Amino acid sequence: IANIAVDPDRQGAGLGGALLDAVLQEAASRGAHTLFLEVRESNTPARGLYRSRGFEEIGRRRRYYSAPVEDALVMRRVSDA
Repeated sequence: IANIAVDPDRQGAGLGGALLDAVLQEAASRGAHTLFLEVRESNTPARGLYRSRGFEEIGRRRRYYSAPVEDALVMRRVSDA
């Protein structure tokens, strides 16, 4: 997954979850069983969203992001099918 973004004024309304669910459904329809993403370590709401959809933290990319410099957490989701 490259990017999922919601306008800050609309965050908390379930749009991010709906977007992620659509991506997961499309990936499954194309036969994808494993998905990976990176998320800023400080992005607690996104990390919670991803965990709620079955993603697990499996690694860290040190100093992955700039402005500000921050680690990325690598997350993976493996489907049952």
